[in-house]
Amino acid sequence: MEYKRLFWNPIAFFISLIMSLIMPLIFAIPNGMPLEVCLLWWPVRWVVAYFIVTLFVNKISFKLAQKVFGFNVGF
Repeated sequence: MEYKRLFWNPIAFFISLIMSLIMPLIFAIPNGMPLEVCLLWWPVRWVVAYFIVTLFVNKISFKLAQKVFGFNVGF
């Protein structure tokens, strides 16, 4: 079974969502960061987190899928 690399990765999406929204709410609000600033900068943090996570998760997930399930990922 051959699988091509896609731009959309649901694992990276949910990890980046947690990194960009939930983690700042947990750590920034108790340290005095206003909620408005946290929410206004969320899209920027999400894009950065998504691309960083995609960079690492794609490499790990495709290698793991190849070893565990025998997928031929084509690279």
